[in-house]
Amino acid sequence: MKKYDEVSVVRQLNNVDAVIGINPASKVIKVAKNSAIGNRTSGKIDFLSHYCGYHVEIVDVIQQQKERDEEIAAKKAAKKAAHKAKFAEDNTFKGITRAVDKRMRTIKRK
Repeated sequence: MKKYDEVSVVRQLNNVDAVIGINPASKVIKVAKNSAIGNRTSGKIDFLSHYCGYHVEIVDVIQQQKERDEEIAAKKAAKKAAHKAKFAEDNTFKGITRAVDKRMRTIKRK
């Protein structure tokens, strides 16, 4: 077996695209499902899991991306609705008078 130390292996695995993330505090390694992992990377993951007490989680990246896209779309829709509601108020009599009052105050200052 090659001599490894935990810190250098974690640092090297952070540069690998197939490894999504390593959390040294909770000792969890997240690996992308259906990703190509070479022999060296596989050996380093085995070292961390067998000798250092890390746990390997295989994560479906496509599913995570879909969930993230849905979350972003929901945020955009909420922001758009809030923006629409704001402009709906500005078109009412109250909104128009407030805009005119604000404009009059700026004219008086000049």
